[in-house]
Amino acid sequence: MLVEGANHFSFADPFDPTTGRPFLDFPATQPEDEIRSLMAETIGLFIDAHVRQQSTASDKLKELLNDGHPLIKSLERK
Repeated sequence: MLVEGANHFSFADPFDPTTGRPFLDFPATQPEDEIRSLMAETIGLFIDAHVRQQSTASDKLKELLNDGHPLIKSLERK
């Protein structure tokens, strides 16, 4: 999943400048709290569906990914 407007540091909150590399990345162009929320929901549902074998989580994940969420720029399944 490619998240529209996210960068490599979008998931970190608060921002951690100690990596010494933030200047190499592009700035986020979408609200980072929305990016983090989408990423957390997607990862949580993925774990529930594929690790915990919860069928309801699998259905919710498919729904989230197929409903055209505005922050999902592209999606590829393998």
